[in-house]
Amino acid sequence: MSETELVGKDELLKAMTMCNSCPDFNLNDLRGKGDNNYQLYDWLIHNLPTAQYVLGKLVELIFSNNLTTGDEKQDEILNNFLYGQTNPEGVTNYHVLVQSIKESIVYGRSGLRFLSKDDGLINVKCNHFGVAQILNKEHYGYKELIGFVIDKKGRAITDVDLREGEIDSEEYFKKGIFVFKNNDNILLPPEKFVNLRVDTSTTKGSSVFDSDIQRVLLIASVYKRLLYDIEYDGAGRLIFWADNANSNEESSNKFLNDTESATKRRQDKYKKEVEEIMKLVKDSNSTSVLAVSNAFKKMDHLPRVTKATEFLSYLNQEGEIMAQVFGVPNVLLGLGKISGNISMEKVIDNAMLNSIIPLRENIATQISSILTNNLKVPKVYFDKYELKSQSDINDRRLKVLTVAERLKALGKEDLANKIIEEEIQL
Repeated sequence: MSETELVGKDELLKAMTMCNSCPDFNLNDLRGKGDNNYQLYDWLIHNLPTAQYVLGKLVELIFSNNLTTGDEKQDEILNNFLYGQTNPEGVTNYHVLVQSIKESIVYGRSGLRFLSKDDGLINVKCNHFGVAQILNKEHYGYKELIGFVIDKKGRAITDVDLREGEIDSEEYFKKGIFVFKNNDNILLPPEKFVNLRVDTSTTKGSSVFDSDIQRVLLIASVYKRLLYDIEYDGAGRLIFWADNANSNEESSNKFLNDTESATKRRQDKYKKEVEEIMKLVKDSNSTSVLAVSNAFKKMDHLPRVTKATEFLSYLNQEGEIMAQVFGVPNVLLGLGKISGNISMEKVIDNAMLNSIIPLRENIATQISSILTNNLKVPKVYFDKYELKSQSDINDRRLKVLTVAERLKALGKEDLANKIIEEEIQL
């Protein structure tokens, strides 16, 4: 066995991959077990530059029309609750709702808890509540929703399958709260809690990042690599070739003392030299001078095959990619180009009607029950979206009528009627 083989591969790999200036982790390491990717989603939303921007714009588009009951008097009750009241944490109920919608988009789901008419709403993070289900004994083959489980102390929790006898009935009759007998969990009925999701086909929901996770991770990896390249101005990848002639300082005594302990000392000494040179290279920069042991006969510099700068053009498209990930048409963010003779108003209308309106109707459907049941107001929904193109037509027709009236006042009634007829035919 050669001296270079005496150093364990694991130690070499660990030393070579340790980064001296950036967090040493792989994005895939943030993935959880099963479909629990909370840490990954959390890292992405807080580290990708355009993710927060696109998310904020998406929520603005959702609330481009106000929530309403369709009745002015009932709207006063709703608006006072949303904008005029704060919860025990000092946050308006409107902002609690906005935050819950944001988290449901990013993490797949978010909890919206109704405390009382006076205390309002609080947001419950996606991993701080569980869905409580029980096996249906009438039809069998599926589990039905009973409520939602939270921890008394606000700790993380998972979904649970309920069994008979787990709820403390005495506690319920005393305080009106469903408490589990053997732990600190509380069961909240659907009337007091909403599991807010974009994808309502599953209780866990689905994060927008899941729809295009490969491109999202690629963008994140490029940023990580660029940050490393900028902060670490080192020598790059080097290979030091061992000088077998000098690798054994005890060669003159080898035949006299070739014991196991002497061999072990040689191995440890060589391993230490390798570790020291690797640390030296790792902590170096472009102005460093490396003094290398005579245990190495030469050094080779390995150029990097793929450089992060090669992906700069890809990062220029990050805004458009993130818009696609979040399901926001580029035109609503001022991105991309419009080709052809289609008016911008019609393009915006089409984008709103086919993406934003269905999304917010889905959200309104989920939150309506918790508001109507507890505020005693009719069904809550978003006010009707006014077509930009229709508004544009109305403005133009108003101007035409104004011009026609002026022409009639000047005695040119025939010309005025002709202009009106042409406008009607458009």
